[in-house]
Amino acid sequence: MKEIAIAFKKEDVEIKELLSSNFGDNISFLETKGFDGNEFVFVAIIPITALSVQIVDFFLSHFSNKKNTGRVIIKKDRSISIEGYTADEVVRILESL
Repeated sequence: MKEIAIAFKKEDVEIKELLSSNFGDNISFLETKGFDGNEFVFVAIIPITALSVQIVDFFLSHFSNKKNTGRVIIKKDRSISIEGYTADEVVRILESL
């Protein structure tokens, strides 16, 4: 089992609903301060068994376009914004987690 950690703004209700509808009740949500130490954010832990086309498509659709600013993938205590990334780049990042 693999886990993908993401962070998003507390006000971003859309992504919280999308995560719940796409990945079910297995997701853990934590409220914490952002990497800047000021803004409160939610961190979600998504458990997956394997990287699938559905998961890659989810990240391309809901993390890599301009309207989704503030949504990041967390990798070893640093955040990665995938805004503008291609499908191949997203796959490489998700595989490296």
